[in-house]
Amino acid sequence: MKNRETESVRMLENYVSFLHGEISLFSAFSALLEKIRFQVKNRKWQELENTIDTINKTGEDICTIENTRHVAFCILKEKYGLPPDAPLKLLSPFLGSEWGKRITTLSVKLKLEVIKVQSQAKGLNCYIRSVSGFLTRFFEEVYPHTKGKIYSRQGKTKDNTENPYIVNKQL
Repeated sequence: MKNRETESVRMLENYVSFLHGEISLFSAFSALLEKIRFQVKNRKWQELENTIDTINKTGEDICTIENTRHVAFCILKEKYGLPPDAPLKLLSPFLGSEWGKRITTLSVKLKLEVIKVQSQAKGLNCYIRSVSGFLTRFFEEVYPHTKGKIYSRQGKTKDNTENPYIVNKQL
């Protein structure tokens, strides 16, 4: 009996540590998004490239810990006899008041961090689209004769009878 309780506590501690880890990663991701916003606004392109590499790595870390947390959550639900699609609020009463409150509080903090990141990402996306759209319209107005033309690397126009395609080789 004591062994089962120790195992349960260890499982709960693991789940809590995964929640803490994911919260801290989302907090770091949020700080990186803010850094990207500053770098784009101030045209610090070299630093921006490094920050994007860092944010990509942080995103991968978030995916890894999220998957691990999800597996731990599924194991907890299975241990307490809940169906696989049961939400956290159904698990909390089985955990006791201390663990239930602790895990619920951390889950709320995680949701708030996710919402914060989503909000920052949407704001950054709107800013970039707005600036990009403005510049595109500006250059179309200032240089209307260049619209729809294809240019060589030397800056000379090329004749093209077909519709031009833009290829992004990084994709």
